[in-house]
Amino acid sequence: GARVTVSADSTRQVQDVGSGVSYLSFGGHDLVFGLGRDSQADSVSVRWPNSDEQIITNIASNSLVEITEQNGYTLSQRSLTQ
Repeated sequence: GARVTVSADSTRQVQDVGSGVSYLSFGGHDLVFGLGRDSQADSVSVRWPNSDEQIITNIASNSLVEITEQNGYTLSQRSLTQ
């Protein structure tokens, strides 16, 4: 799986996401990171299983980011607090 690291002024968080699904279960790929009072994540780093790394910078809080290994990322600036 991939390792995702989110860094902001006051915090650094790491989560792992597995790949695929297993029998009678679903391996969800959504990760949620809380930034507290920080208005943005300074960086989001994804380390893929093949050791490639993607880094995205200056992501506003309450943003949805979809990252795929082959296609880079898409960023939705819509508010997730509604």
